[in-house]
Amino acid sequence: MFRIINHFSSSDHHKVTDPHPRQMNLPAFTDIAVKTTAFSIDMHAGNAYHVTIMGKNKDAVKVEVADQKLVIIEKRQHLQSQSFIDYPRIIITVPAAAQLKQADFANSAGGLSLTELAFDELNIDMDAGSSTLSKVTVQRKTTAVLNAGSLKISDSALTIQAEVNAGSVKLDTHQLRGQNRLTLTAGSLSLTESPDVGYDLAASVGTITYHGQRVGHHFSKNLSSVNKLTVLAAAGSVKIN
Repeated sequence: MFRIINHFSSSDHHKVTDPHPRQMNLPAFTDIAVKTTAFSIDMHAGNAYHVTIMGKNKDAVKVEVADQKLVIIEKRQHLQSQSFIDYPRIIITVPAAAQLKQADFANSAGGLSLTELAFDELNIDMDAGSSTLSKVTVQRKTTAVLNAGSLKISDSALTIQAEVNAGSVKLDTHQLRGQNRLTLTAGSLSLTESPDVGYDLAASVGTITYHGQRVGHHFSKNLSSVNKLTVLAAAGSVKIN
């Protein structure tokens, strides 16, 4: 069993908006399953296995660890009224050296932020909001489905298969590994180019811009590279920097 504690160390995270957060020290876990509607999720490396819940509906969230799997579920499957003061948020920390196996994040509204973490497999399913990955390593595969919102990946070593129905994507490709694929139904895509990655990009409606120069509806480079990114953009813009 984990125990509930009554103090909060702001050194774990600086965005504290709830004077009475619900906090839990947890036993070690290797797998994660999170399913929420109204809460934003922030997971990052820290000093311990720990969860902090903020907002008016803290008790609407069920948290448990069983068979080394952390499960977080919002029990009331409907959106609550929100304000700046009522900032519904879940913060998860794990030790910096933790190697997590499978992590599944599903969120109807809110956001997801993952920072300085290592996974074997990572799956993201978001209806709306922003998803940000920074300094994340995924050994096998990463899948992401975003119905609306934004996806930003920086300083992260992974192989990704992503579908974005509407929104914006910003992708630093320097540490992409293997065969990567991104499908963008509508919106914009901004890529940071890497000499170690091959590109096969197609835009049905809209244009592709390469270092400030328009190159039409198709662009390819270094297709024989071991690491490759394939992009299919139905509508919107693709920019390579």
